Amino acid sequence: MKHQVILLPYVLDQKRDGLRRFTDSNWIVLDPEMPQLQATGDMPGGSIQQRMCALFEPIAPIVRESVKAGIQPVVLNGDCCIAIPTLAGLQQAGINPTLIWLDAHADFNTWETTPSGFLGGMPLAMMLGLGEQIFVENSGMQLLVDEKIIATDLRNLDQGEVDALAGRRLHIFSDLADLIDFEWPEGPLYVHFDTDILDEKDVMASNYPEPNGPSLATIRTVFEQLRATGRVTAVSVSSWNPDLDRNDRDGKMIMGLLEHLVAK
Repeated sequence: MKHQVILLPYVLDQKRDGLRRFTDSNWIVLDPEMPQLQATGDMPGGSIQQRMCALFEPIAPIVRESVKAGIQPVVLNGDCCIAIPTLAGLQQAGINPTLIWLDAHADFNTWETTPSGFLGGMPLAMMLGLGEQIFVENSGMQLLVDEKIIATDLRNLDQGEVDALAGRRLHIFSDLADLIDFEWPEGPLYVHFDTDILDEKDVMASNYPEPNGPSLATIRTVFEQLRATGRVTAVSVSSWNPDLDRNDRDGKMIMGLLEHLVAK
């Protein structure tokens, strides 16, 4: 199997051209061709949700066709909502994967619980049918059940997220190291990697840096073991902030980590 990188250089509905710095001729770079976009750098008109739906629209079909061709899609974007159209594309290809959520945050807020109103802090809840559903509905994603989610780290939770997760049946591990030599469930796997899972001393180019993250060696080991299963059907990456990345240090390191996870 080979992989295909798909880059949507946005954080929510805001363009981030710095994410292009590692592209090569084999990448698919999505950039809506609209006169207003060229003038302002941002998607025109409507709510932020509508603009994001327009940005996400090509993702599911590309993921679907990549998977059908035996190619592993690797979707790179600036926020975790990208997991929704990526999963939709897998489902459209007939794949019902276990989602492996690697993140310093649960992203399990809703409009009722969020202290910030940040949409990027809600997608895992959305994928279970909680809170905002426009991305789910627009992409045609079928809702997940708790048992199909393995989440790890989640070391910074809002109280509303703690309350919402209580009593649910997600498989939650507090330490990424707990997944070393873990017996992964049978069937296809889909890995979502939010780079803020890394310790703040290792990744400085982060909008939401968190201390006490896993070591780079632990991440490499878990990634290699996941790749060794041969069952990682797709990867999505919520990226570093290129505007904070001096000499592309963090970007190079994160792209190097991905080489341990994605298909050769």
